[in-house]
Amino acid sequence: MSLRTRRTRERRQRLLLGLGHTAKWLIVVAALVAVGLFTRHSAREEARDELVHLSAERDAALSETVSRREETARLRQETEVAQAAAAAARQGYEAEVPTGPLAVLLAAVRTRLAAGLPEDRLAEVIRDAAPRRACDGPPIVRRFRITPGDRALPDDATTFFEGLVRIQANAPAGFENLARTMVVTFAGQGLPAPVTTTGTPAFQAFRIGHHEATITVTPSPIPGFAAATVPACRPD
Repeated sequence: MSLRTRRTRERRQRLLLGLGHTAKWLIVVAALVAVGLFTRHSAREEARDELVHLSAERDAALSETVSRREETARLRQETEVAQAAAAAARQGYEAEVPTGPLAVLLAAVRTRLAAGLPEDRLAEVIRDAAPRRACDGPPIVRRFRITPGDRALPDDATTFFEGLVRIQANAPAGFENLARTMVVTFAGQGLPAPVTTTGTPAFQAFRIGHHEATITVTPSPIPGFAAATVPACRPD
């Protein structure tokens, strides 16, 4: 009985020892499983948090995109309104502020007014203005003496258009070869200063009212004289 009892006790001890080892490994496995489950749960939570964060960023980005589109549309509309206003202002400016020939004419009017010309007189001139026409009537011929040398004698000259135009002729080198040596001086209407030419025929255009007349000077068949010819201006 003693031997059987000892063997039984030994089997119990071995059984308990085996159970202890088994329990130890079960605890280790359980611990590993628990760690794995915790890690998986943590990973899921982190993934869920990351997904929520990304979703929030996406919503913020979409909201900012919509806001920028609305801002772009508003700026485009404001730009179109500004461009339309600028175009209207430019058209108004061009309509009120003359350019080109009209600007030149307006500057001349301002200059004359600043010089003291009465407004009614200037308005009268503008109302009476008409296109200038060339004088093409029958020729008017006047002979006048050629002054020897460089002297300017009042009697050795001729005039046209009621004294508005005056013509003088000189022969500095005598009366030989007048076509080459005669000096003709034109003065009067529309010329800021006398105009002198050497040689004949000599030409000079004058503006008389609404007409333009060209005077031609040549030696006269009569020795010592020159001839000035101008076409008559027809009445308006």
